[in-house]
Amino acid sequence: MYVFLAFLLAAAFIGYMLFNNKNMRSYNHYMKRKKKLEESISSIDASQLYSNQNVALGINGKDKKLAISTMKNGIPVPIVFGYEDIVACEIVEYGADKSVAAAKGKRVTAGLGDSVGQVFGQKEAERISRIDLKISLANSEPSYVLANFLFWEVSKDSEEYEVASEAVAKWHGIIEKIISKQKANLDR
Repeated sequence: MYVFLAFLLAAAFIGYMLFNNKNMRSYNHYMKRKKKLEESISSIDASQLYSNQNVALGINGKDKKLAISTMKNGIPVPIVFGYEDIVACEIVEYGADKSVAAAKGKRVTAGLGDSVGQVFGQKEAERISRIDLKISLANSEPSYVLANFLFWEVSKDSEEYEVASEAVAKWHGIIEKIISKQKANLDR
């Protein structure tokens, strides 16, 4: 009897911790925002999709459409435009010191330099506070859209940074191919 009661109390305690856990609430909030963003661009029937809690990008290669949805005051704001409207794309990283560097076609580092700091004779890892994909548009208001892949400070040697860097590099490559194909079609 006591074993059953102890088991019941332990199960209740574990259940309480799981449902009231701050990390679980954060995860649920993240997933709700991500789902809202994905739903906001579902009308383009994307063949390729990326989403996180800050942005959703979708490409429909058949209709030659790119959709980007960002959150504004907790509400998804989708923008859909044709491939012909995309004129440039670059990766922008912001250092922890808010410095900015941007480049096309490669990963970028915000200019913290080699003198970031010394801790017990070892160089401190660079910190990045944000990674965006800046997509410039022709004849559009706004003239560019920032697709945010990372929005909190992390070390450049962290797994979070690596995952965000790979994702932004992949999407940069996809959009650069779209731009190249559009330029090739115009040159014909």
